[in-house]
Amino acid sequence: MMSAGVKPLREEDWFTGAMAFSSNYPMLSIMAGMALGFISQSSTAVAMVAIGLAKENILTGPQPFLLIYGAAIGSTLFKVLLGQGFRGTSRQLVRFVNMFNIFGACVFILLYYAEANLHIPLLMALLNIIHIDLVHQAAIVFLLLNLTSAVFFLIIDSPLIRWLAYTLPASEEEGLSQPKYLSEFMIDDPDTGLEMIRLEQIRELGHIADFISTARENYTGADLTGRHEAYKSLSREVASSTTDVAAMTMQPTTARDHAYIQTRQALLNQLADSTVAGVKIIIQSREYPLLQGLSDSCMESIDFLLNLAAEINRTNDLEDMRMFLVLSSSNGPSIEKLRKTYMESKNPGSGNDKASLLDLTMATEKIIWLLNRLVSLNPANAI
Repeated sequence: MMSAGVKPLREEDWFTGAMAFSSNYPMLSIMAGMALGFISQSSTAVAMVAIGLAKENILTGPQPFLLIYGAAIGSTLFKVLLGQGFRGTSRQLVRFVNMFNIFGACVFILLYYAEANLHIPLLMALLNIIHIDLVHQAAIVFLLLNLTSAVFFLIIDSPLIRWLAYTLPASEEEGLSQPKYLSEFMIDDPDTGLEMIRLEQIRELGHIADFISTARENYTGADLTGRHEAYKSLSREVASSTTDVAAMTMQPTTARDHAYIQTRQALLNQLADSTVAGVKIIIQSREYPLLQGLSDSCMESIDFLLNLAAEINRTNDLEDMRMFLVLSSSNGPSIEKLRKTYMESKNPGSGNDKASLLDLTMATEKIIWLLNRLVSLNPANAI
């Protein structure tokens, strides 16, 4: 297929002339391979083209080898640019692949120049001894290029992994998005599976409570968007495990617990979205001097209730639960104080101030209401 694809190039005088000219200048062949590798983003694709060109006698001598070496470098240059947008272990992987390609290409380019200039019998001498045509020689070179890198990196595997982890540590968001307990998930034990999911949901509520910290001054951790994306990634893992449990054979009590877990997860997702929106409104409200004190009060109230709810989820303390339900009820002190503040602020300033005040009170009330719903789920129904 590659041979048929490159046949028309034999009729192009400019192309055949360029290939003939570059045969006298090895570095040109390497640079051509780099350009093709960067454009195609694949050294394998360039190797296939080089083999096709060799079969049609458009490339001669070591040209196919040099194109392959250059392509390994060119595709790596593209991955370097691509990797700038990655963080944590994703960037570790990109750097590993780049080192893999660069190492093999540099070793084989050095071997070529040592053999060509110093007349030391190395790779090409070995290929000539085997007495195979240029097409198969190019295929063997591509295999050896990757095999050499593979063997070398297997040898240095452990220290390399430690070095990559040290120089490119996992991002905070990445750690937050990874399940901690679902690794113990057992496909034939729904009760254990639900317990693992419950523990992950406790972590989810803790993540939501940490959203508030992003609104504090001098905060230096993961931003709100990153934390929210990490939460959503973890939530998807929990939802997937919950679906897996649903396919298992369950006793009636286990089925009841499963329904409780599903309801709880839906409330957690709503709470996460509402808290993110609330934090953004709190930050926005600080732009209005008359609302700075209220926005800080709302932030502290939400922070207190979120952390208290997270503690209740960990301990199932009934006294704390009763206190929380009183504080967060629709007629409780938290909601009443918000309503009173809004009603008494007849002239907070401009129309924008008034609109921001309304957004702030509504967002805070919604978060408190969702927390009340979450905690008021009968803990006796929990696992």
